Amino acid sequence: MDIIKRAFIQYRQWLVNYVCKRVGDYADAEDIVQDAFVRLMELQVGVREESVRGLLFTTCHHLVLDRLRRRVLAERTNIYMYAYAEMAVENTEQSLRVKELKEQERCAISMMPPKRREVYCLARFEGRNIDEIAANLNVSPRTVEAHLFAGRKEVRTRLKAYAS
Repeated sequence: MDIIKRAFIQYRQWLVNYVCKRVGDYADAEDIVQDAFVRLMELQVGVREESVRGLLFTTCHHLVLDRLRRRVLAERTNIYMYAYAEMAVENTEQSLRVKELKEQERCAISMMPPKRREVYCLARFEGRNIDEIAANLNVSPRTVEAHLFAGRKEVRTRLKAYAS
């Protein structure tokens, strides 16, 4: 426990600065660093003096990646939220906005290569999973994943540009 206490005094501010540069928020950075120290204390195996800095850095790095992934997922959810919200929208202006976003999505889909369009439509509108699409189109699941990734990226880019 003394090792962790010394590490906290020695590395805390350095780690907060490192994390803050990556997540862009000082309070989030402090939370992430605190989580890293808590995880270090929860380790069952004894922590050695030589490895504590590397363990903290690696833990903070992984926590930052997790935070950034959640942030990207939240942004994607916000963009796609409009497409699914039409039934619940009563405000005419919002309803018009949802229709415009759907039109932008349709436009993005129409500009995709045929195979990518087919994969995207099967996943998005028919709710098919990757394995079903792969079997249906007689291609590998990795090919379907690549088409789906690229198709979603195209749609997101178009919707983001339109929303700006």
